[in-house]
Amino acid sequence: MKKEWMLVLIVSIVTALSAIVCIKLFLPDLLHQKKSPDLQLVQLEKKLPSFYENIFRKDDYNQQNRFLINDPAVILRNNPLYPDLYNLGSHDILGFRNRSVPFTTSIVTLGDSQTYGNNVLLEDNWPSRLKVYISDKGVDVYNMSCGGWNAPQYLEMFPKALFFKPQVVIIAFYSGNDPLSSIIHVYGSDRWKSLQLNSDFEKSSINKFKEKIYRNRQDWRVEFNDGSMVVFTPSDRLITNLKDNSIVTLGYDILCEVAKRISHLARKAEIPVIFTIIPTKELVYSDRVKKESIQAPEEYKELVKGEMYHIDNLAKQIKGMPGVIYVDVLEPLKMAADNSLLYRSSGKAERDKDGHPTEKGYDIIAKTIAPYASKYIPIISEGIFIYHRDDGKKLPYFFKKGRIVELTKNQVSILKNRMSESQIKKLPVLERNEFVRYFRTNAVSDQQIIEQVKKIIEH
Repeated sequence: MKKEWMLVLIVSIVTALSAIVCIKLFLPDLLHQKKSPDLQLVQLEKKLPSFYENIFRKDDYNQQNRFLINDPAVILRNNPLYPDLYNLGSHDILGFRNRSVPFTTSIVTLGDSQTYGNNVLLEDNWPSRLKVYISDKGVDVYNMSCGGWNAPQYLEMFPKALFFKPQVVIIAFYSGNDPLSSIIHVYGSDRWKSLQLNSDFEKSSINKFKEKIYRNRQDWRVEFNDGSMVVFTPSDRLITNLKDNSIVTLGYDILCEVAKRISHLARKAEIPVIFTIIPTKELVYSDRVKKESIQAPEEYKELVKGEMYHIDNLAKQIKGMPGVIYVDVLEPLKMAADNSLLYRSSGKAERDKDGHPTEKGYDIIAKTIAPYASKYIPIISEGIFIYHRDDGKKLPYFFKKGRIVELTKNQVSILKNRMSESQIKKLPVLERNEFVRYFRTNAVSDQQIIEQVKKIIEH
């Protein structure tokens, strides 16, 4: 009896093992079915926090009184959800100066405090004003700038900017501190070691250089013929613009190398890039100082000469890079400065040292860049168009002022009854990458559709 039971047990085990082997060979998915994401148990690593813990960080929100906070990757960043205070803020959940984070955007801007918009309300910085100048195309601009950032941070953030599927990215260098600060960041972090263009460079030499320039440091207060006053800080800007200086040249070389790498990344992503260089206020007013025969100190003259040289040289190299456009904002700012105050002039020396433009200065930058950026934003005329959905259906939509309207059944009937098939086939087609950029709404009347149909038929 025992032998029979033993035989049955052995046969059962062999049969079971054979079945498992067969399933593993011919139907492996039965043994390794993938669970749907909502059924999977994820083991969190201590090194990697969960998504929401990483976004809603207690450490950040416990520092709401701090405008900038330290960051292990980009050195420092804007504090997320920082409120509107004075002429700073507000910040979105990512820490950038926008009212909200978009799904996609037409334009992304990258820069430092000159692009962030220190001194003015959010709506008056140049990225916000840029949106106003191209408003007829229904564009959105997402500003990914932070005070204290320089060339390596622009390079770090460029691939992240592409997540928003922009039609163009605009990068603004600032000649007032980007070259020297870029050296400090590049040679102070292994993260950007590949940008260390001179292996023999010693970071300690920067302090010696600063001491030499600052030895006779003096601010220069200027009164123009119309009675307006400006305070210049030539020493602060000369340390990053001195001509024929190896440290300054290295700084500008890093800016050029970053532009090259961004150009390469942009070509791979098939995204056009616009570069500009925002100048110092000392250079912006240089023509006016000369025209009004104001006697300038030697340090100021040396700054103007050096900055002009370095900007011209960097601009020339950027213009030669494939897939990028360089926009000169210096000349328009110089022209406006002849009869306008583009920087603070309160009569208080400490406040007037600030090198950030006022609303008028930012507006000129935006107005100058707008025509170039506009070229990359497709013109979608107001009217009816066809969208080819992923499921193969071809649906008519109405487009007006950057808003897309899905037609009702009655409006589709109006279309079909009043237009021939050949006329419907000639309607413009909106590609998916364009379609998803625009907000949807339902505010269109039957009468508007009838009027549009009349226009098409008459045309």
